[in-house]
Amino acid sequence: MILMLLFNNFINMHKISKLIIKNFKSLKDLELTFGDITSLVGNNNCGKSNILSALTWFLKPYSLKESDFYEKNSAITIEGEVSGLNEEILSQLDPAHKKKIEPYLRDEILRIKWTQNKPGDSVRLINLKIAENNGPDETIWKENPTGIPNAIKALFPEPIYIEAMDDANEDVTKNKSGTTISKLISLVIEPFIEKQESDFDTIVSELREKTEVGGNSRAEELKVIDEQISKLMETLFPGINLYLHIPVPILRDLFKSGTLKAKESSLDRFNDISDLGHGAQRMAQIALVRYIAENNQTKSATRRILLIDEPELYLHPSAIEQLKKSLAKLIDQNYQIVYSTHSPLLLDRKSIKNTLLIRKDLEGVTNSLKCINEAILDVFEDCEKQVDLVYELENASQIFFSDLVVFAEGITEKFIIPELWESRFGHSMNHDKTAFVSVNGSGNILNCMKVVDSMGLKSLGVVDLDFAFKCCRNFEEIDSELIAKSKKIFNRLASEHDFELGEDGYPKRSSNGIKKRPEEAFSIFASDSEGKQVVESYHNILKSKNIWLWKCGSIEKHLEMTQKTRSQINKIIKKLRNNEMVSDPEVQAFLNYVKSAN
Repeated sequence: MILMLLFNNFINMHKISKLIIKNFKSLKDLELTFGDITSLVGNNNCGKSNILSALTWFLKPYSLKESDFYEKNSAITIEGEVSGLNEEILSQLDPAHKKKIEPYLRDEILRIKWTQNKPGDSVRLINLKIAENNGPDETIWKENPTGIPNAIKALFPEPIYIEAMDDANEDVTKNKSGTTISKLISLVIEPFIEKQESDFDTIVSELREKTEVGGNSRAEELKVIDEQISKLMETLFPGINLYLHIPVPILRDLFKSGTLKAKESSLDRFNDISDLGHGAQRMAQIALVRYIAENNQTKSATRRILLIDEPELYLHPSAIEQLKKSLAKLIDQNYQIVYSTHSPLLLDRKSIKNTLLIRKDLEGVTNSLKCINEAILDVFEDCEKQVDLVYELENASQIFFSDLVVFAEGITEKFIIPELWESRFGHSMNHDKTAFVSVNGSGNILNCMKVVDSMGLKSLGVVDLDFAFKCCRNFEEIDSELIAKSKKIFNRLASEHDFELGEDGYPKRSSNGIKKRPEEAFSIFASDSEGKQVVESYHNILKSKNIWLWKCGSIEKHLEMTQKTRSQINKIIKKLRNNEMVSDPEVQAFLNYVKSAN
């Protein structure tokens, strides 16, 4: 139950929970799972925008052209699952829609498949199928069930897709009803329309009587025009009269032509948004999104899908933070959000578990790695471990922008390893697509590595000597003879150097606080002639497991730090920034080891 709450923060809302996409652009055969908010992370041109387009097509199919087909002689199919269709949601639907959906529900899930057989097929030729069963056997599909498309529209209206800025100038400034800006404006002014529609109709009713055909107070000028063009028509086509019809728009249609104007505080005139830079144009779109988030309180069975391609473009970090908060608010207001991003600033505790790592292979096919949510559940059955790892990894957003993840414990590693890297190679770890993640407790390093490996990324660990003795006992390469030898050495050194051993035979904190601390005891072991041989064996074994063990017991010893304090850490950082290299060969060997692993 705890995990259900952690992984599904909004369990009372229905959503598109899965898509299986075949032959659509670079998405040759791709299965994706979605949460209430899902981030798509990957390099440029890896297929993130294609995924957003596939979602758009699934909700509102349109005729696809040849360039939309990965293989032009095969059909495009997109199969999706709508989950969370419980009685509470269904009861808010029109009874006709509810009646159409209910026979096909299995465990509150509706499965739908759209197929376009060849490029250029019209919309009416696009085939709809709905799953009649949800069992383990082959799915039975019913073709073109009546009423289902309208029921789907009731659950999910046409999605709002805010594309990247290539065409934003056109989108922001034109007042076509199909543009992103018009869709956002329509959501912004919807409460106004509902309040004012009746009054507006009353105001324009007199004008409607004057200008529309059949009006009771037809304007005299229009009557004259009607009479004259009818006479001319009589000479060409007897028996037909013509009347000039000037319809008065309803309020809703009037607002379809709405757009945005901008006025700089230092100027006295209003300009088109196109007169401003791309950053201001993007902010205009995002401002509307934020307004909707902060003012929309509508609750219904309708759930809008908001798709955004790189929302962070042209935004200052503080603006990205505000945008992130707005997106979180929209989730609470019946929005499901999918966005692509290159910014770790947009990933937070709610979105990181459902972040999808998108990759493209050498053949140009888009693939998706496992999200953290799936990887944790796959690797560990132990519920307590799963919860621990959620908290360890949910703030590690940098792993999604890397090909290699290095896990370490300790404040020294956290601050100094990135500095060592830049000093040694002349650029940051991020430049080499290497993420450095500090975890709480050495015992979590192995578990975090397992999860990241399950996701399809490479991982390394960096550990002190205590990790080797206490966290690696199940490694088959560490035999009983090596363990016995280690404990024998510790037993000898404990009496010689005044530190205390626990029941497991390894150093522990003394009960009176007088004897040497465990970290001192491990350093003593690493400097002992017999101990060095054992440490070398452990170092090689762990290295084969992609874990680097500090041979002196800890990184502090290699850096000649007498204490593990921020003051001493800052002194090391200052030296590195002054181009003073760390001379210890093991530190240099570690940096080269990580570099070669990527």
